[in-house]
Amino acid sequence: MLTDNTIKVKAEGITLTIPHPAAYALHKFIIFKRRKNKDKVDRDIETAKRVFMQTMESSSRASIVRIYNSLHSKWRKTIIDNLKGIKENDIIAELEGAKTV
Repeated sequence: MLTDNTIKVKAEGITLTIPHPAAYALHKFIIFKRRKNKDKVDRDIETAKRVFMQTMESSSRASIVRIYNSLHSKWRKTIIDNLKGIKENDIIAELEGAKTV
């Protein structure tokens, strides 16, 4: 997912290819429960939420929809289940709405 959905960013004269912020946030929503260190779990969740919300507020909402809909159903279910576990109902609503777009 991360290598299939990238953007190019130019910084200090260097062009970098990095994961699209939408892919990054969705990836974090998949993996955060795999972490053993609670601090890293908390950082993953907060970073993913912040990136997700900023992406939703920008013109990149279509990217979240496209990337989410392109995921295997097992990954989509993992994302929703993980978000239910941390009571992120607003994000769930956005993603569930994305399925119909």
